[in-house]
Amino acid sequence: MNGIIGMTELTLDSDLNRSQRESLLLVHSLARSLLLIIDDILDISKSMCHRDLQALNSLTHTRLVEAGRMTMEQVSFSLRQTVFGILKTLVVRASQNNLDLTYDVDPDIPDQLIGDSLRLRQVITNLVGNAIKFTPSKVSKKGNVALSCRLLALDDSSVTLEFCVLDTGIGIAKDKLNLIFDTFAQADGSTTRVRPFSVISVRILLTPRKEYGGTGLGLSISKRLVALMTGSMWVESEVGKGSKFFFTITSQIGQLSIDATLAKMAPFGNRNILFVDTVYDQTGVVDRIQELGLRPYVIHDPLEVADKATCPHIDTIVVDSLSVVCLTS
Repeated sequence: MNGIIGMTELTLDSDLNRSQRESLLLVHSLARSLLLIIDDILDISKSMCHRDLQALNSLTHTRLVEAGRMTMEQVSFSLRQTVFGILKTLVVRASQNNLDLTYDVDPDIPDQLIGDSLRLRQVITNLVGNAIKFTPSKVSKKGNVALSCRLLALDDSSVTLEFCVLDTGIGIAKDKLNLIFDTFAQADGSTTRVRPFSVISVRILLTPRKEYGGTGLGLSISKRLVALMTGSMWVESEVGKGSKFFFTITSQIGQLSIDATLAKMAPFGNRNILFVDTVYDQTGVVDRIQELGLRPYVIHDPLEVADKATCPHIDTIVVDSLSVVCLTS
């Protein structure tokens, strides 16, 4: 993995077109996330006695924390960029399952936070990945997976956020809601959606699952990672109607100077931003786009760009209403 990451970074330093660069940045991000998981697995392996496989239940992230082997990074990161990057890696799976994958973030949430973005990525990837896996698209109605983030508390130095991953999938029986967070509790296609089992041999851990697959470790690990981020995780669900997985985190607020922001935007200079302004914005959106070194292309009706022959190449679309998205989709 270190070799993959290193060669990717070398390639990123070479001359690439925009599509190639974005694809390699995505590969680089996924490789770093996978390396983190591999390191955790190796730490577990070092602690595990081969003659006592039944002790595996206790050799999860909690033991690693107690042993001082897991630390939570405290680095500055962009919340919206991090979450959007996660969803970009999952959109293909959602599309293959004929599902809508959406994301909504409270505009009052500060974007620059200080915390462990890789651990946050691990939790969100697991929850959204599970939601996609357990949401079959129906003939009569397209399935939906939605990630939302809302503000719970905010002061001068810290913020508390609540994430929710909603799906229209198979749901979970009420008497099984607490069991799904147990180590090796496996969600499958039955009405209970949970199939816990005992560890008998390594072969069991490597045996492919039934319809949905998985090892039953994801939710257990995610809940403990959330606890390390001073948060909690819970679920609401109804069989046949879908599930809502919630978790909270508390993070310090980071600061990003204007110069640093402009430096981050420099590689994207002069890109065309389509601003669908149906309410004749008075808040200065166009000014902000220009300050970032981008070129705004303002329209007041989506029909103005119906003819692709007269519409310039657009890199990003900004809309002022979800009804515009519904109209143009």
